[in-house]
Amino acid sequence: ETKQFAPEELTALVLLRMKAIAETYLGKSVTKAVVTAPAYFSDAQRQATKDAGGIAGLQVLRLLNATTAAAIAHEEASKDTDERLTVFIDVGSGLEVSLVTLEDGIVEVLSVAGDAAFGRDVDARLLGHVVDDFRRRHGAKDITLSAGGGGPGGAASIG
Repeated sequence: ETKQFAPEELTALVLLRMKAIAETYLGKSVTKAVVTAPAYFSDAQRQATKDAGGIAGLQVLRLLNATTAAAIAHEEASKDTDERLTVFIDVGSGLEVSLVTLEDGIVEVLSVAGDAAFGRDVDARLLGHVVDDFRRRHGAKDITLSAGGGGPGGAASIG
């Protein structure tokens, strides 16, 4: 039997797992959370993320950009009181950049930007490099084709 899930339901499953981990660590029930989302998320995507929190049984107190959350965590970990300007960059599935000042425990976000497609570009270039290197070393023709219809720039299957 095939089951289809809405994006909010899949995100809720992830949040449920994180909730369970937090509850185990804290030894008590968790009902409220601050959740992160990519900087490039649209208002609709951000609302869907909040909705997923509700599905997971959480009251989402705030939705932060992931790089902003990283800046706050960095400030908390460093406990440095000197003012500094920091740029946090995350190139995963997309590009996220936050420009923040950190002074006396206060994080001020000066600018946030993101590009959902940039990460795919990086992934495609990395895949191309690995494929070219594999071809050079092993004389393979095209290792990116898979039974699932992948190919260059798509899903890769080696083996």
